[in-house]
Amino acid sequence: MSIDPAASQSGSEVVVHNGKCHCGLVRIAFEAPPDLTFTECNCSICYALGLIGIDIPASRLVKFEGKEHLKEYQFNKRIAKHYFCESCGASPLHVPRSNPEGYCIHLRCLDKSTLRSYEIRQFDGQNWEASVEEERAARDEALRRLQT
Repeated sequence: MSIDPAASQSGSEVVVHNGKCHCGLVRIAFEAPPDLTFTECNCSICYALGLIGIDIPASRLVKFEGKEHLKEYQFNKRIAKHYFCESCGASPLHVPRSNPEGYCIHLRCLDKSTLRSYEIRQFDGQNWEASVEEERAARDEALRRLQT
């Protein structure tokens, strides 16, 4: 699930959510509604690391401190950029293949006090191309229904 970039301009409630790596050297904050839907992906890296995240546009990331403490890891198509704190190994965010101009913020590194509610949906990252196409088709159909 991605954050609607126009949400803050449409009158929707927006709060600042804070997150950090385990040791606190890397700190992030992003703007989003207090009710969010995160995605649990079963691709090889997300599954191995237990990542549950939400894609946001880069413009919604309002704080990103400690970048110099991050190590980058890429694999396969080398589009996604996975970041890990050099001190504690935690990963508060990454640049996802599905949103290379934005970030995926990891739920388990967030201070949940600003989350009024959240849900976790499943994403079949083992079949990434088909799953992304299915999501795009569903989104396009929902937009068509709103326009009629």
